[in-house]
Amino acid sequence: MKSIIPYYFAEWAPGGAYHVYNSAVYRNVLFQTNSDHYKFRDRIRDMVGMFADVYAFAFVKNHFHCSLRIHDLSRIEKRLKEAHKLSAKEKKYLNGEATFNQLIGSYFANTFKSYALSFNKRHHRRGTLFDQTVRRIRIRKDLTSRRLIMYIHSNEMKHHMGNSYTDIGIRSSFWHYTEAREMKSWLDIDTVVERFGGLENFFAEHERYVKKYGSKLPDFDEELYFGYGGKVVAHAPFVDWLEDEEE
Repeated sequence: MKSIIPYYFAEWAPGGAYHVYNSAVYRNVLFQTNSDHYKFRDRIRDMVGMFADVYAFAFVKNHFHCSLRIHDLSRIEKRLKEAHKLSAKEKKYLNGEATFNQLIGSYFANTFKSYALSFNKRHHRRGTLFDQTVRRIRIRKDLTSRRLIMYIHSNEMKHHMGNSYTDIGIRSSFWHYTEAREMKSWLDIDTVVERFGGLENFFAEHERYVKKYGSKLPDFDEELYFGYGGKVVAHAPFVDWLEDEEE
């Protein structure tokens, strides 16, 4: 009998855009202090940034969300061939002994392992921190989903952890877009801002989104839709406010 691959374990593909997320094991926490948020952001920047453009993120106590696009194959392979030092998985990929999906998976695994080791040391903790393999949903409608980015930025509101998406600092990439008026950051801000039709419209669209969907966010079942509970289904159900909307 052919096994069904859950939609939240989509294959990694060159140039593909994804909603990436994961949670702490056994409902533990991933972030206890501001230092934890900074360290996890730095891990995403330094490791994931090698092979993907990051559009948005949210670090919400016991889980995180991220919107990103994998680099084109030529860009990734050029970096590998020019690198002074390669990991075992990178060497296997270049030798045809590992797939592209395995290569990208190893980068995420290393990101989480590195953060978990430092988190456990700081908080005198032992054991697994992240819940299984990183989940990822392929974004097919548009490479830069406006609705997904706004959903990610308002995720603390969804979990009753705040009444605003504008003042949560490093816990959300929205802060980087606010600072974009004066400075550039490691996020691919230009692509997102262009998708929204300018920075001012980026902020205006967020405000309209929260007014329209803010009260509905707490009722959205992330566990059911994103598969936190591990339910195996062939295709993702349709959820209106996770899809782009042209008005």
